[in-house]
Amino acid sequence: MKRWILVQLAVVVIVAAAGQLWKATVPDDTFRTQEDTLNKGFDVEYVMGADDYNSLVNYPEQNDTLVNDAAVIIVGKPTGNIFQEGAIFGQEIVIEEILKGSDNLRAAGFGETLYVFGADGFYDVYEDGNIRYMGGFGLMQKSSSYLIFLEDVGYDLLFPVKGYWLFGGFYGRLRVDEPGAKSPPVTVPAEELSYDDVWDYEYIAESQKVLDEVYRMKEHVLELVRNAGLRDFGELAG
Repeated sequence: MKRWILVQLAVVVIVAAAGQLWKATVPDDTFRTQEDTLNKGFDVEYVMGADDYNSLVNYPEQNDTLVNDAAVIIVGKPTGNIFQEGAIFGQEIVIEEILKGSDNLRAAGFGETLYVFGADGFYDVYEDGNIRYMGGFGLMQKSSSYLIFLEDVGYDLLFPVKGYWLFGGFYGRLRVDEPGAKSPPVTVPAEELSYDDVWDYEYIAESQKVLDEVYRMKEHVLELVRNAGLRDFGELAG
């Protein structure tokens, strides 16, 4: 998790400090839909492992302020459209429900859709000619609904699409439409893993032990939402 968070922070620093987009070696018009990312044989940069497990076990309260601290909380479904410009990656979401921040969304001029930006894109991270998916979790799938936590930080001034930055890391977007659904652990070493093997995973983790803790935390976050009186999603984490 630490490396994934550092990647996110690096993206923000690069954009802010440089005053212009960092142009990764992925052409800007390469990816416009989720289908464009498949069957390319991309590597996966990050697989959740021992560090993530230890963090979840040793700091179980780490997401307790997620509901209070998020500027906007919605339930949404991806359209399948994606946006990648330099080091910024986003997915277009149809807003199904607004659980928090309706005034915020209206003030920003959002209608039925918005883009959710994050660091989970496709980049030539090491400038070695190999495109890698950042990993940790898969892209949100257009056939599914997600509980999404957002920061009050948008990129409408920089890009032709409007949206907010994902808030909460791995637990900032939770699939909520299929009770008991769980991703399996990966079956090959991380260095041999292809994005095509895990493109529809909610979480990309190296073992069942890690996944058990991840889904326990997912249920905890859903309980926080329920206790705040925002929405009851039932027992979704299995």
